[in-house]
Amino acid sequence: MIFEVMTEADIDNLTEGESNSLEFKGSRLFERSIDDICKALAKAVSAFANTGGGRLILGVHDGNKTGDRFIDGGIPLDFKRPNTFEWLNNQISALVDPPLQDFSIQVIERKDETSKIEPGRAVIVIDIGDSEQAPHQSTKDLLFYGRLGGKSQPLSHRFIMDIANRRKHPVIDVRIAIDKDDKPPTLRYLVSNVGKIMAHYVIGRLAVPNEFHCLEDTARDMMVESGQVRKGIYFEFKNIAPGRSKVGFVKVVIPFKLPENRLNELCFYWDVSADDAPLLKKKSLFGDLELVT
Repeated sequence: MIFEVMTEADIDNLTEGESNSLEFKGSRLFERSIDDICKALAKAVSAFANTGGGRLILGVHDGNKTGDRFIDGGIPLDFKRPNTFEWLNNQISALVDPPLQDFSIQVIERKDETSKIEPGRAVIVIDIGDSEQAPHQSTKDLLFYGRLGGKSQPLSHRFIMDIANRRKHPVIDVRIAIDKDDKPPTLRYLVSNVGKIMAHYVIGRLAVPNEFHCLEDTARDMMVESGQVRKGIYFEFKNIAPGRSKVGFVKVVIPFKLPENRLNELCFYWDVSADDAPLLKKKSLFGDLELVT
């Protein structure tokens, strides 16, 4: 992962608050015991590494409710021998299991008299990548964390297993859109590899609501949840690289004469699998689909 270098001005100009990719910790954390400090850092490192990566900024107070975020003097540069940077650089990797490899530490020191950083102190920026070795467990309380709702939260067993499988298999997502200007309208399905592993063979199916009329010769009856039978199509693609997508099309008749609230509640079902990855099953409401022209 390539990390962006920050300055004190960048810190001052930050407009966003804490999120799934950003967390602040004030300098008062470093007035607590070493065990408390390491436990707090391990929690944040585990969370970012497990769920997409992010940035931890030390020496900035963030009033989540009041919005009074400010540089609060900074972290002592000589907090631990030989210096705070070296101590953190040695600690970060060992705070989680397996040890973290993808991280970077920046030290922002006082530049002049106008600086909000006190002499002998610094704001420290720790960038953590979306780890290929996830899931990472905190070595301090033996929990697995993730960034959920802008906070570092303990992960459920199911979430942990999902992260573990994500690193071993391709991760495929399907997005559906309607091109209503086509005659007849076209249902587009975008099959994307959102993981980090090559998808050599992708197979899936897409079932449309019974209120739609599927015009494809290849349409087949398909059983979906609760034993319902829908018309739909099977699809397959080969060699979708990470970050890339392939698109397919289905001609349909859309029942626009239905009341809007009823139309928006109509449900599309799809499932997809890539190589030896577990089958993924999802559904999408018509009202949530992207309309393209």
